[in-house]
Amino acid sequence: MSARVQWATGSARYGIEQKQGLHTIVTAVECRLAGIEPRHFALLDTGSSWSVIGGDLAEQLTGGEGLGGSSMHTRHGRIQGTLERIRVTLLAHPGHGVDLDIDASVLLARDWPGPIVLGMRGLLENLRLELDPDETAEDCWWSFGQRAR
Repeated sequence: MSARVQWATGSARYGIEQKQGLHTIVTAVECRLAGIEPRHFALLDTGSSWSVIGGDLAEQLTGGEGLGGSSMHTRHGRIQGTLERIRVTLLAHPGHGVDLDIDASVLLARDWPGPIVLGMRGLLENLRLELDPDETAEDCWWSFGQRAR
């Protein structure tokens, strides 16, 4: 029998159907963007091609390591923005490991009307993650760690 390898560096609670302003985030995880407070709740979306940040926050983060203009078709229509490399920090619950910093490719789109989205390309594809929901959706946990290379 082989020993179980511990892959997760941290874990935290996540919300199901969590209200954030005008949005209801189906799978809400807490993160920090570009090392700047405050913390934000984001939609963990394995079906989204790119991570997306809109509004004033997108404008504030623009100007980093630009990867060029891009567009993406969404349920809100086609959005235009710039792909930029920013640090996304996944926040571990106190006593449940350590935060995980990821240099992610993110579409910064001033006109994006939705919540912050953590998508596959350039971010989630570089992680190992596990969702552990409970029956009442009150005590849901997720675990995260670097993808094995």
